Formats: sequence, C-alpha cells, structure tokens
Amino acid sequence: MNVERNADAAVCRIAAAIGERARASMLYCLIDGRARTSTELAVVADVTPSTAVRKLSLVLSGHTELGFSLQSHELSNPSG
Repeated sequence: MNVERNADAAVCRIAAAIGERARASMLYCLIDGRARTSTELAVVADVTPSTAVRKLSLVLSGHTELGFSLQSHELSNPSG
C-alpha cells in the first residue's frame, strides 16, 4: 500500500477544521474566491462577527493543507 507518511494526520486536521456547520458555511461562501468581511461571513454562518473571526482563525491555522494563501486571503490552487 503506497500511503504517504502522516497523510492521515493531515486529513484529520482538515476534517477538524471544516467539521462544524458555521466553519463549513464560511468556507463554502469563500470558495468563489471573492473576499468577504467577517460580518458577511457571520451572516452566512449565522454567528456573530467575533465568532466568525474566531472560527475562521481555526480554519486558517490549517491553511497549508486547505490551500489558503494567507497573504491574499484567497483560496489558492494547492497543486500549483
């Protein structure tokens, strides 16, 4: 079986990052590549803006696996 070492740990981090309704809603909203304010994301996720910031920071902490570019705050193509 050809499985990359620690790949399962990376998958677990991704699942944990998106495995909650509000975080998944915000990510789905961002998938079109347009910038959104924390207020806009909060409305989509049905949470307060401060909660949206906190939840998004959890997602961004795993940005490498998820393909986020922290400089531009846009979804990037992780495969290059």
